[in-house]
Amino acid sequence: MKRALKVLGGALGATAVAVAVWDAWARFGQSDVETVPYTVVERDGAFELREYPDVVVARTVAPSQREAFRRLFAYIDGANERTQGVAMTAPVTTTHGVDVAMTAPVTTEPVEAGVEMAFFLPSTYTLDGAPTPTDDRVELDVVEHRRVAVYRFSWFATDASVDRGRRRLDRALADRGLAPAGDHELHRYDDPRTPPWQRRNELVVELA
Repeated sequence: MKRALKVLGGALGATAVAVAVWDAWARFGQSDVETVPYTVVERDGAFELREYPDVVVARTVAPSQREAFRRLFAYIDGANERTQGVAMTAPVTTTHGVDVAMTAPVTTEPVEAGVEMAFFLPSTYTLDGAPTPTDDRVELDVVEHRRVAVYRFSWFATDASVDRGRRRLDRALADRGLAPAGDHELHRYDDPRTPPWQRRNELVVELA
């Protein structure tokens, strides 16, 4: 029995060390990533009101998150007219339920529900100064100065947690008499290898 407890204690100790190393590695990796700057206007727990400056983004609309991410990552990895790498920034923003045109030999193109994804470009880039994508499904745009409401949560951004965050964000807006002016966006800040307890996810909506 004592031997079994000793073995169990050793296993738990090794697990704790591994988790601590994972946690430390993730924090170190996050320190190198530029995040989009903003000003906090109000904070109440997981809820915030923020103001963002003008930001240049690369965006695409695709049938799936995987395809959208693949296109945008290819762009920052050199799929542009300069074959120039562009630094990855945070967050990656996703909006679900947008229309995706389907290729079909008909006069009216059918559409399906897809996803719009955007990568924010580093603050050193302007719209004219950013490298032009070679994939015409990727476009550059400027998200102009805006005030947004945010609900922040950690762990994995599952459908259930996103729906829960959306409801809490909408409730906070209703309590303050504020009205959304667009679709809810999901902002994710972390490398996929980031431990779930360190992950930063946000539901964001622009205000009228």
